[in-house]
Amino acid sequence: MTPKFYTALLSFIADDGVLVVANIRGDCEFGEKWHRAGMREKKINVIKDFIYVIKHYKSIEVRL
Repeated sequence: MTPKFYTALLSFIADDGVLVVANIRGDCEFGEKWHRAGMREKKINVIKDFIYVIKHYKSIEVRL
């Protein structure tokens, strides 16, 4: 994923907002192998990745 800066998020972050971008399997950021790991019969990997991200941030006590 290409790094980006969104000025619209400044007030959100200033109010202690937390932005998490989960690069879950199935998209193309990390190549074809990563993309295929989230397709069809492997779609469960997408759900598992998302759940992992939520559990990780809850474990470090980030307010979601």
